[in-house]
Amino acid sequence: MLEEEFGISLEDSVFVTDSTGDIVEAREVGYKSIGITTGVHHRDELKRFEPLVVVDDFKELEEFVENDG
Repeated sequence: MLEEEFGISLEDSVFVTDSTGDIVEAREVGYKSIGITTGVHHRDELKRFEPLVVVDDFKELEEFVENDG
């Protein structure tokens, strides 16, 4: 839907989530993901599902996107 509605490609997108299930679902449809520890699952659980990175807050997320993403 995002691709169609906003013209955003998979290569230019990343899905940010606090849930391991979301990481799996993002991968299944071709999206990269970033785990964030502000919600449902903790760092170790998120890391097990191999997102690009796991961050602790939105400032760290912003820094990652600006520098590495």
